[in-house]
Amino acid sequence: MQLNPNTNLQPKLLSGEKLIFSIEKVLKFNSFMNYKQGVSGALHLTNYKLAFVTSSELDDGPENFFESAINSTNEIPFTNIDCIYQVFSQAKKKKLLAVNSIQQPCKRLMIYSRDFKIHSYGFKMVGNNEKIIQFLKQMSQYAFPDKNNLFVLNYNLKVKADEFSAEPPMPMFIRQKDWQDELTRIDQHPNWYVTSANENFQLSSSLPEYFIIPESLNNESLTEMAMAFDDQRLLSWSYSSSFGTTLARMSCLKTGMNTLIEKETFLINAVKKSTNTAVSVLDLIECCPSVKDIGLSGEKLKELCMTGKLCF
Repeated sequence: MQLNPNTNLQPKLLSGEKLIFSIEKVLKFNSFMNYKQGVSGALHLTNYKLAFVTSSELDDGPENFFESAINSTNEIPFTNIDCIYQVFSQAKKKKLLAVNSIQQPCKRLMIYSRDFKIHSYGFKMVGNNEKIIQFLKQMSQYAFPDKNNLFVLNYNLKVKADEFSAEPPMPMFIRQKDWQDELTRIDQHPNWYVTSANENFQLSSSLPEYFIIPESLNNESLTEMAMAFDDQRLLSWSYSSSFGTTLARMSCLKTGMNTLIEKETFLINAVKKSTNTAVSVLDLIECCPSVKDIGLSGEKLKELCMTGKLCF
């Protein structure tokens, strides 16, 4: 077992991040040593993450190039926590919930993260059961924040088009000119154009304010047909190759809108006019797995990656 002095093991805090509770002489166990080998450090709880700090980490100098720009490998943001277990013995573990009443300390804390990792921390060297209980109580309160209390929302800054500093400005495709420049770049501007029908997201909240449509369509026809499609996601151009192949996409008709199939046909014919070629229609609902199937596959992958015996 490797022990390190725990003096001055403070976490790196982001602007606005606050330290809630700290506990020292915590062991973080090695992945493949079956809880027999670990490194000693301090475990910190903030209003954004759980951070484990060791003296060796402080001596390492610059962070690993492959680490996140915000979080190190020993930091777990609350958004990445799937579930937390208190381990009392080999046969007994209890899930930590926001409503749990913490009455006794646990021997280990196991955190299952959404990136298929299991982090395991031991409290054998802490020597203060009351402090362990207080840490668990704070953990249950802060580790499962609702959206309104999520610290990282402070970093969700709105970028204005006139604030780009790159020369020339990097196209973010939130301006009409970005789309027009893209059409010019790929030499497709005679057959397609940029529509402003969704300006201020008046048609669909999941489409950009400006997007590209066939030349034969106009804003009035788009507005008229929008209500027939899921989330009002109308036909929009995605890509054109130098060989003349074009990819356009649109959502399917709303349930019960089969009588409006002519609207779908009208949009497909508009693509034909712009490409001057036959159009192949690919129905993703028919050839791709459903949302439920993807969810089940994800759970199976999670079971394979997270056996519960290893801690990463």
